[in-house]
Amino acid sequence: MKLITHEQIMSLNISQKQGYEWIKESFLTKKDCQLPPKISMVEEGHVFYNVMPSLNHNHKIGGIKMVTRLPGRNPSLNSEIFLYNMEDAKLKAILDGNYITAFRTAAVAALAIDTFAKKDFNTIAIMGLGVTASAIMNMLSYTLKDKNINIKLLKYKDQAESFVKKYEKNEQFSFEICDTHEELIVDSDVVISTVTYTDEYLSEFKWFKKGALLLPVHVMGFGNVDYLFDKVYLDDYNHLKHLENIDRYKYSCEFYDVLSKQAKGRENDDERIISYNIGLSIHDILFANKIYELCETLSCEEIELKEPKEKYWI
Repeated sequence: MKLITHEQIMSLNISQKQGYEWIKESFLTKKDCQLPPKISMVEEGHVFYNVMPSLNHNHKIGGIKMVTRLPGRNPSLNSEIFLYNMEDAKLKAILDGNYITAFRTAAVAALAIDTFAKKDFNTIAIMGLGVTASAIMNMLSYTLKDKNINIKLLKYKDQAESFVKKYEKNEQFSFEICDTHEELIVDSDVVISTVTYTDEYLSEFKWFKKGALLLPVHVMGFGNVDYLFDKVYLDDYNHLKHLENIDRYKYSCEFYDVLSKQAKGRENDDERIISYNIGLSIHDILFANKIYELCETLSCEEIELKEPKEKYWI
């Protein structure tokens, strides 16, 4: 069993193009996967332990992703991935899950924009400017490389200014810093929220222009408006059936159904659309397996648990 660290994964320098192709592959094998809803154990103080299992019969791999949130820890979110070989049920590797989580989340966001944004969009609004937002910007630098985009950022402490400085050399992006949620959302073609926790609603429906696409990465903050949108797409119904308005949506289906051409996506440039992607372990496990294969050239630590080879008695 290999132990694959965060630093080793980073050293692979996986391209944005590769990650984007992996996420499309992962979505299109969804029907060949066993994907039970994650188990979430919540403690006081917004602490949680999430267990995310899945099996991918197409690739003969399975695994569990463990995600924890502990306010005050830096970063507050942390994750590990346990990767199994389905042919012999052996644990192939334990991987740090932080890079994989941010990378696949960014790839999902970029794929959602490619799939559901209106034609000729030119303005993207982002609230929540942490690791996930940065990963999304990196991915968009690849997927939108032929477009000039105005990026609107919600001001919070000095994060927006730091964000602009990080990407100011990328000439395809121009930046605008907004003081309020309303200023951020009004006239934006795509609105991305990477806010990790909120107990308040973040918008009013009238702020969203015709044709707007909303991507709430952590699936929170928009329960007061989502049922008013023309279409709502879900990465997995069973993971999202708890949403407060799930039975009120005008039209909804899974992202997979659109990618596999079994359902319609955007039909005109006036539709307001939401793409809810809570994050699926099938993506984490496929990314982990791809990284496992790439790590064959690295000197990863090997761990032997020395499990029993025959029936034993206690």
